[in-house]
Amino acid sequence: MSSETTQERVAEIVATIFNVPANTIDLNSCPATIENWDSMGHLMLVLELEQQFDIQLAPEEVEKLTSVGSIVEVLQHKS
Repeated sequence: MSSETTQERVAEIVATIFNVPANTIDLNSCPATIENWDSMGHLMLVLELEQQFDIQLAPEEVEKLTSVGSIVEVLQHKS
């Protein structure tokens, strides 16, 4: 799985969950830059990532999901 493909998929998921345009999402996108990214949204994001990538994230991995870049990094280590 290439990092670009993973990044694009994550951007689409983040855009859908938080109701923002996908073209505004980059590796630095995080709760501070996305207004709707709150704790409930984060939980929804984790569940959607697990479903879309067919993975199970451990609690310590979930803690690392602090930005789109960190999400991509965790997902690449899972593949």
